[in-house]
Amino acid sequence: MERTRKAELILQYLGGMKKLSAKELEYMEVIWQHPEGISSNEIYSYFTQSQSTKSTILFNISEKGYVVQRQEGRHHIYTAKVSKIV
Repeated sequence: MERTRKAELILQYLGGMKKLSAKELEYMEVIWQHPEGISSNEIYSYFTQSQSTKSTILFNISEKGYVVQRQEGRHHIYTAKVSKIV
């Protein structure tokens, strides 16, 4: 299924939360693979963008309400707030 379509399905399921971009959805896929939570440093290792771009994407996902983040040492731990639609 096309990523944009998956994002639209997730949006419909969530009852109108702000839509994820295709790149944000890629980050969510990584977060969903770690239901116990994943550190920002681990997430960064999956992607090739600059550090600031990766941080911005995670911030946007958090602001849209898709994840919960908590500080642990120097890193944030991200945990999905919503389940993935299979």
